[in-house]
Amino acid sequence: MSMVSQESLRVFVVGASGSLGRCLAEEEAARGSNLVLVASDLRDLLPIQADLILKYKAKVEIVSVDFRESRASSKIELNGDRYYFPVGATMELDLLGTTSEKIERMMRVNFLSVASIIGNILSEPRQRRVDIIGFGSIAETRGRANNVYYSAAKRALTSLFESLRHGAKKENLRPYLFHVGYMRSQLSYGKKMLFPAVASKDVAKAVLHFINTKEAGIVYLPRYWYWICIIVRKLPWIIYQKLNF
Repeated sequence: MSMVSQESLRVFVVGASGSLGRCLAEEEAARGSNLVLVASDLRDLLPIQADLILKYKAKVEIVSVDFRESRASSKIELNGDRYYFPVGATMELDLLGTTSEKIERMMRVNFLSVASIIGNILSEPRQRRVDIIGFGSIAETRGRANNVYYSAAKRALTSLFESLRHGAKKENLRPYLFHVGYMRSQLSYGKKMLFPAVASKDVAKAVLHFINTKEAGIVYLPRYWYWICIIVRKLPWIIYQKLNF
């Protein structure tokens, strides 16, 4: 398999202040990559930058961009070899009657910001192959009355990455989309879940392993979610509509 030398990679982490973004940045820094960390608040990025420089002597740039704003993606100078998009936002009451302002925010953060940056990447001529790594959710598996607009945005993201995979050879890129199950966070702490929550660091390690050994694809993490989601998709509507989750 022909791959870009890890030491020469220029890696963007869009959403670097979140737990998964920080772990991805650390895994890449440990492998000698040069980093560009993107998040909405420089106050969140500065300690991450300092920590990575201290631990790994890494080259780390930081960029502040608020993806709730229109045309936010145009503020990033895109000149990388690999792009991670561990971005996402949920809200406590994501129901059918949500206000248009909240719906727009959900779509902009979870889908439109990622789609805009990818569009900008592909609009520029490239001498080298580019890796594009998105992060979906098991919530996109099937529409339901809870997590309505978050699920819709992640479903749109899945469609986008299927299109990227279809055009990968023509566009000289490797697209990956990771549908991640329950992750440990402040939001999940103390909650009863059907399946165990996984640590962000374990997800980051699994992602790096996959993209360093496989050419492209849509992956479920942990892998057992693939089979769970297949079962959920195949449930007859008369049964599915009675579920409350």
